[in-house]
Amino acid sequence: MRALISVYDKTGLEEFAGSLAEMGWELFSTGGTEKSIKEAGLKVTNISELTGYPDMLGGRVKTLHPAVFASILAREDQQQELEGFNLKPLGLVCVNLYPFESALAEGKSGSELLEYIDIGGVSLLRAAAKNYSRVITVSSPEDYRAVIEQLKKGPVGEETRKKLASKAFNATCAYDAAISGYFNPAKIFLSLPIEKKMRYGENPHQKAELYGKSPYKMVRGEKELSFNNYQDLDAAAKIVEEFEEPAVAIIKHAVPCGAAIARDIKDAYAKAYNSDPMSAFGGIAAFNREVDGGTAELMLDNYYEVVVAPSFTSEAIETFSQKPNIRVVSSSAGKGERDWRRISGGFLIQDEDSFKGEEWKTVTSTHPPEQQMEDLKFAWKIARFMKSNAVVIASGGRTVGLGGGETARVAAVDIAVSKMKKFFPDLQEGAVMASDAFFPFPDAVETAASAGIKSIVQPGGSRNDDKVIDASEKLKISMVFTGRRHFLH
Repeated sequence: MRALISVYDKTGLEEFAGSLAEMGWELFSTGGTEKSIKEAGLKVTNISELTGYPDMLGGRVKTLHPAVFASILAREDQQQELEGFNLKPLGLVCVNLYPFESALAEGKSGSELLEYIDIGGVSLLRAAAKNYSRVITVSSPEDYRAVIEQLKKGPVGEETRKKLASKAFNATCAYDAAISGYFNPAKIFLSLPIEKKMRYGENPHQKAELYGKSPYKMVRGEKELSFNNYQDLDAAAKIVEEFEEPAVAIIKHAVPCGAAIARDIKDAYAKAYNSDPMSAFGGIAAFNREVDGGTAELMLDNYYEVVVAPSFTSEAIETFSQKPNIRVVSSSAGKGERDWRRISGGFLIQDEDSFKGEEWKTVTSTHPPEQQMEDLKFAWKIARFMKSNAVVIASGGRTVGLGGGETARVAAVDIAVSKMKKFFPDLQEGAVMASDAFFPFPDAVETAASAGIKSIVQPGGSRNDDKVIDASEKLKISMVFTGRRHFLH
């Protein structure tokens, strides 16, 4: 039994090679891999003994030789021909590839980046995977233990060989896609592994799967996360990531129904929940700080589908166990660089929306005082995550009225005001309002004034800006333009 091992990632190499040697496998290797195996005290033969050629071109050519590939590709019915060339079959090929994607992410380019394009490794994996019925193909250290355990029990079965071959082809496909994408950015190549099959999609009659690598990991919970849970989780995580302060957002149908910032996460939660306790029922609560036992205890009075945060204390986990239906999820999500939307026949791809480069300018004679300005900044960030037309009313670092997804902006204002009056009937004057896009007419400003709104932030840019500003002046409302809209369709 002969095995060829040539790996860039040396994780688990010593144990894997040692286990093969103990079972009587003859090991062949190259370069750095050979050195590591020898340093582990194991016997290994350089591949040049098989090919009759030393490493060439500074190591660029080591395994690209008929003796190597014939030993891998020979079928069971071709063994006599192989022997005619004084060759013996290779029964296991263990290869992982140069880290092209990592090098690209690190900013390498030109001739330096080209050195990270693996030629021999890709060819070895493809050859072994093509002949999987006879050759065991190992393309990742993740599979070392399982392969060794099966070999100790006897020959590796056909089904396992086929799965290993499939994984190798997936690896080479993704590798080629990354390289092709670098050389030809006008095309997009997707190679995403399936992470899991969902219970169902948006509705029970729809089948669904999750592809890629989700940053959301369930810490506790009895039910798997659903298709809709993942959409809500992603929306929730993006909102709280925008804040440096302790922040909480409560999400329903991928949009916030309550959000707040405070000096500590427990107070932020209480403020977010009280923004709209009716809509919070059955929602998702997102935190940008670790959730402790006291905060978890406070949450037990409401029903949540999911609670998501960077981490949870052991006391918080124990507290949530009192509500078996709550899924507790940790998030390692970061801000993405591109935003993908699916349409029939293709994708729309854009830069992720951001607040960078905005230039806030007060356009009324009255300027918002410090506290109102802080609330304007808070409301503006929340408005970005409301469906257009979006209106956010805020006071004291929390939302007090939200309206979004309406076909008329004044209607969104009406809804936000009605919620404010319902849940904050005693709110003193001083609330502020944010609109994700400009006001086309003064009517929305007039509605806001009748509800006691004292300051408004909006992008500006309407041909009726002068009329809207004049209305604000007459109604003694300060108004700030940001110069940028934040539509979310």
